[in-house]
Order: sequence, then structure tokens, then C-alpha cells
Amino acid sequence: MSAYWAEKGYGDLGTHPVNNFLDTFNKNGSSFFEGGSVKKDSEFSILTHHKSNLKQPANAPKLSLGAIIKQVEGSCFLCIQAKCDSTRVKETRKFIFLPLQIVTDQKFQLVVEKSDSYVRLKIPKDAFEIRTIKFQPTAGNDSIIANLENGKYQFTSTHNEKFEWVCDLKDAHAHRIAVAHAHQLSRIGLNESERLRKWAGT
Repeated sequence: MSAYWAEKGYGDLGTHPVNNFLDTFNKNGSSFFEGGSVKKDSEFSILTHHKSNLKQPANAPKLSLGAIIKQVEGSCFLCIQAKCDSTRVKETRKFIFLPLQIVTDQKFQLVVEKSDSYVRLKIPKDAFEIRTIKFQPTAGNDSIIANLENGKYQFTSTHNEKFEWVCDLKDAHAHRIAVAHAHQLSRIGLNESERLRKWAGT
């Protein structure tokens, strides 16, 4: 059994089989099923993180916490504006976004679908990466609603920038990201004893 384990590349003979199996499984996911499939992993990531949207006119996306949009030039942004600040919008309002970096061989936190393929997105850690974009509410509405143009939902900023709606994250996932960046903003910079700082583990 041990020789078979090593032969299949699941781990070295000197490591505990159970621990090694769990580590390998967590890293590779669906490689244990159907011969391995990045597509299956991506589909499952989307299933667990994205809200369902039937893409009907009555369900036109609204700009709010968790919305991921893509600029025509290719840049992606995640809206972290609180839901209560995304409604009852009577005039031009700034919305808060995190720019998302498209990566291939780096750590990533989100996966989105694009033209029958999947794109990995990395969320910035630093608070200074935050960007604001101004939007005007749609006539007769009190929120920023996407318009259907050429089969795609789009938001248009007050500077006439076009942003294609990509997806909406589930509330819990979007809230966790927003809270993490709120924590970055609330950091307190102090001059303190280096010895105490190191012993405190900060």
C-alpha cells in the first residue's frame, strides 16, 4: 500500500499517509475525480461564491456590495460599498472598489468565467489600493442599475467609463472581504519599543 501511495505521487513513504492525503487533496481538489479537472474546480468555486442570476430584464444587476465589474480595457473591480449606501441614491454618488489582479501562477481568491474559460483574480491586501468611481442613478430608480447593451449588462460612470457586469458574490463572501479591508483602514500607527513589538508578535 505504501509503495502504491508513493508510485501515484500522493506523498513520500516517510510521511503519515492520512496527513499527506489531506494536504494533497486540499491543494488539488478535483484531481482525485475524473482524472483531474481545473474546469471542475473552477465551476465549484463559482457555485460556492457567486450568486445565481437568471439574466432576465427583471433581474438586471444593481451596483452594490459584492458586484464584480470589468472595464472595457480589461481591469476588474470588486464593489465593497455597503448595501445601505447603494440604495436610496438620489444624485451622483461615489462607489468604493477594490481593483482585482488577473493572475495565472500566483495565489488567488476568486474565479470568474470569461468566454468559455476561467479567470483567476487576486484581491489586493493594502488599503491604499481602494478606488472610488462616480455613478448617477438611473432615471426613475434610486439605485445604480445596469443597462443591457449588445447582450451584456453594463454600468456607465459619470465620466462615461463603461463597465461590464461580471457577477455578484454571495453576501457572506463579499462581507468578509469588505471587513478585511476595513480592518486595514482601522490600523493605528505607533512608535513603540521594538522589543515589546517583537514579543507581542505584531
